[in-house]
Amino acid sequence: MIFWLSFVDTSKPKGGRFAGACLVRADSFPAALSESWRHKCNPGGEVQGMQVPEDLEGCVLEGELNVLYTTHEECEKVNRAMQGRVSELLEKVLH
Repeated sequence: MIFWLSFVDTSKPKGGRFAGACLVRADSFPAALSESWRHKCNPGGEVQGMQVPEDLEGCVLEGELNVLYTTHEECEKVNRAMQGRVSELLEKVLH
């Protein structure tokens, strides 16, 4: 399974809280957190995450795993590669 993890720093003012995001391969959400620490793609802070749907796992390239994405532009590139589904999934998690 592949998980998308998104991190925020709630001590920062609104509009500047995004700390990064990453994609990791793991068997569960807790294991995904451990993997993000192991691969140094976890910047700390609060985390929200979700499993990438199986039908989209093929859209994730190996080089996109275990990388800390720190800009909205980087996240949008991954979102486009996953046919816009990251945005859909984040909306479900955040609301």
